[in-house]
Amino acid sequence: MASAYGKRKPRSQAEEQETSLFDIQSPGSHIYFVLGFAPKTHKPYIYIGYSAGAKAGRSTHVETGEILAFIRADKTHETALHNYYNEKRAPKGLFTSKDWFEAEIVRPYISTLLDNHYAVSTEQQLCAAGKIAWEMWAPQFIQKRPRGFFTICEEYLVKARDTYQTPMYIVQAAQEALGGQIDLDPATSFEAHNNMIQAGCGPLYAFTEHTNGLTVAWQGSIFLNPPYGEKSKEFTMHLVEEIKNKHVKAAVIVLSLEHTTTEWFKKMHKALLPKIAWAIPYDRIKFIIPRTLGTKTDSPITGNIIVYYGPDKQRFWRAFYEIAYPLQLVDLDI
Repeated sequence: MASAYGKRKPRSQAEEQETSLFDIQSPGSHIYFVLGFAPKTHKPYIYIGYSAGAKAGRSTHVETGEILAFIRADKTHETALHNYYNEKRAPKGLFTSKDWFEAEIVRPYISTLLDNHYAVSTEQQLCAAGKIAWEMWAPQFIQKRPRGFFTICEEYLVKARDTYQTPMYIVQAAQEALGGQIDLDPATSFEAHNNMIQAGCGPLYAFTEHTNGLTVAWQGSIFLNPPYGEKSKEFTMHLVEEIKNKHVKAAVIVLSLEHTTTEWFKKMHKALLPKIAWAIPYDRIKFIIPRTLGTKTDSPITGNIIVYYGPDKQRFWRAFYEIAYPLQLVDLDI
């Protein structure tokens, strides 16, 4: 895909009036780095700026030039970066703003942020990116560490994030089951979203743990691998409500077999009849541990169940046939 979010679909006047995923995509507050060149000498400098964020494509970036990277941050972080690189500011009068710094000093830091997947290169990616603790990307800390090295603080934060990624073979099967296009992944992380884009099965829209998808309407075809625990219920029942509201046309949900004994799972099952189908993977799904770039996986104690809602159960079963047992549900009129 050329874009992480694709082109915005035409909407009716009624749809434009409701709060939905199409309306709230925002890069949020962030720092951005702009490459520019001094007049006459053409010496490269980098502007370090801050934007409070706006709806996608409408952020205020006060300096023009090539934007090298974006990172979720607060205004205080911009001040901290300015103070850190203070001695490398451009000479007074060279630019209209005083917040330009020597590129040869700042650019290696930006490369490190991108290499560690702390920063991103487009605003579209920024919409799906999470905010990272300052201690993980402050220049006085990050540039002193070998690439890929995690501090104890980072390791703790990684384990604390309930953002395990779904293996790509599951996502690809879900994409096929949904007719070749996932419109929304409402419970993802930037890392997972970026990997899906690279594999050619990325959704048009995505919400991370930092852009809470439970507060808005969902539309189109949905792929949902919710956070486990109580959040599984919240995300699943939100999907049920969106189906009842006729916002969602089809969905693939990845859940634990343990969920099948809960009251909310039973409510979901009854609410989605007769357009519901199941499949149970042959093997436990090995979910990717956050920020390991796919190098480490972990499996739940129990197996998983793939739930489908939509108009074409046969397509769903064909999509998952090689990796899961298809289950035929009977809707008894009793």
